[in-house]
Amino acid sequence: KLDLLKKKFPLLKILSRGTQLKLTGAPEQIETAKEKIDLIIQYMERNGDLSDNYFEQILGGDDAETVDHFVDRNPNDILVFGPNGKTVRARTANQKRMVQAADKNDIVFAIGPAGTGKTYTAVALAV
Repeated sequence: KLDLLKKKFPLLKILSRGTQLKLTGAPEQIETAKEKIDLIIQYMERNGDLSDNYFEQILGGDDAETVDHFVDRNPNDILVFGPNGKTVRARTANQKRMVQAADKNDIVFAIGPAGTGKTYTAVALAV
């Protein structure tokens, strides 16, 4: 994912040393990159995994919007507990809306692009 980070911040020199990143460049670019990296770390601490799609969305999103959609998690958002106690929860705003719709309705129809978590969310709700 370092390549995606470098692509988002082409004016920065980004070096990876073990678990540390060294950023060199304009101070405002460094600050923006740090904020995005902090959001990515928060997301991974809460969800454990980060797809390239979510990674790019966090890098490209407005900070307030990104926190609302990807990072902010309510403990009551847990849908089911998977293997080894891993939590399954709605990861995006649209998945949250799907969960809320399922709470209010007997039948929910979900349409949208492939890979957005419709089936994943539906199966979690069914379990």
